[in-house]
Amino acid sequence: AQTQLALGIIFVLSAAPTLANWVRGDFQSVGLKLAGFALTALVLRQVYRGSLIALFLTLALSGLGGFTLMLLSPLGGFSVQTFFLLAAGLGTRMKSTLPKALHRIAGKPMLQHLMDSCADAFNQVVIVAGPGMDALATAAAPHPVVVQADRLGTAHAALQAAAHFGTGDVAILYADNPLIRPDTLRRLAAARQGAGLALLAMRPADPGRYGRVVTGPDGIVDRIVEWADATEAERAIPLCNAGVLCADAQDFLRWLQAVQPSPAKGEYYLTDCVALARAEGARVVAVEAPEAELRGVNSRAELAEAEATVQDWLRRAAMDGGATLQAPHTVFLQSDTRLAPDVVVGPHVVFGPGVTVG
Repeated sequence: AQTQLALGIIFVLSAAPTLANWVRGDFQSVGLKLAGFALTALVLRQVYRGSLIALFLTLALSGLGGFTLMLLSPLGGFSVQTFFLLAAGLGTRMKSTLPKALHRIAGKPMLQHLMDSCADAFNQVVIVAGPGMDALATAAAPHPVVVQADRLGTAHAALQAAAHFGTGDVAILYADNPLIRPDTLRRLAAARQGAGLALLAMRPADPGRYGRVVTGPDGIVDRIVEWADATEAERAIPLCNAGVLCADAQDFLRWLQAVQPSPAKGEYYLTDCVALARAEGARVVAVEAPEAELRGVNSRAELAEAEATVQDWLRRAAMDGGATLQAPHTVFLQSDTRLAPDVVVGPHVVFGPGVTVG
């Protein structure tokens, strides 16, 4: 009787998070836990031969999300992971009426490059767009899109998607950083498991006006300082902030809600979450990746640089796959170009979309 009472208490306590997910409308988390319930039940049935104890243990494990989501998560973690892509930027420096995130690299919109990387690493992708961006919403399908009606900064943009935070880890990225690879996002998510907050950082050849990542002797991030506010010593730091943050959903939401408007522009900045996390005693770690992956695209010149980087990747992948490019630097591929082994491509070839050779 005491055992059954204890198991009953475990069931009630562990079912509460699932009920909370349902009330918040986080049906993906509920669905995962129900799927996990069925999977765990099959396993425990073999162990306990269908006893009452097996039922209670199944419910407890499903509610707590430990064994269940370890089996279901592509990252091998304990929680649902969601990426939020901030894509509300107008792209003023592009001198274009097209939303910045829809400018193409190797024939594919920047937004699609990043969505593909995120889809390979996390379970859910949510896009934050600006008002009147119907073309961007169409390009984002089938992923959910929320609208930032007033452009009041990056933290404000992320808060517009608060209803999608749910439980588990979330990461916030910018759609004008389109070249981040899935492996880098997986490393970011893995680093978060040992810290309260993880961020992406790089060591660009020309640090310029990037925000600097200030670390302590143990390598733990102390703060991010913007170039305009940095001392000469801080400006000499080679480690720069790439803007991507990953944390537990509820922690992240609390920090976002605590961000205050900047005195200069009255905007709410995502990077302030780092200081808020440290103020709570959270451990903040930086995951480094190459500049080629993490640099932003805000102008036509930077778009051309990103195109050159992706073309190098595509050419290398084609040759690694067995194709011969006689003059690689003169061959231009699309993201969906497919070259079979032993295909030979001569100099000065430009592929259009949807081409398969061999």
